[in-house]
Amino acid sequence: MVLVDWVSGTESDVAAALALEPLDVDGELSDAERQTWDDRLGAVTVKFEMDVPEQARRSLRETLAEQSPLYRRTRADLMHPRSQDGQALAAALDSALDDGAVGSLLAFGG
Repeated sequence: MVLVDWVSGTESDVAAALALEPLDVDGELSDAERQTWDDRLGAVTVKFEMDVPEQARRSLRETLAEQSPLYRRTRADLMHPRSQDGQALAAALDSALDDGAVGSLLAFGG
């Protein structure tokens, strides 16, 4: 899939996961925690947008999860934000927001 190759080739795995994956799929977060995460994710200046049909988005998500360990980790961290790795992602996002630099966020899994 061309989009998967592009995401991997541009090392956009974290940005893709942040844009494509749902947060807290099990509904573990309180309303206040969810708002904090929403604020965090909304403030990050990493943008990853694409105008493709929903089926293409699903396929891209599935393929990236299969092929990219970094995407898979970020996806899991978003799905389970209270986990140790989810908290590490939160810290990386907060650091990126505090410093105004996304380098540590994009290297978060490496």
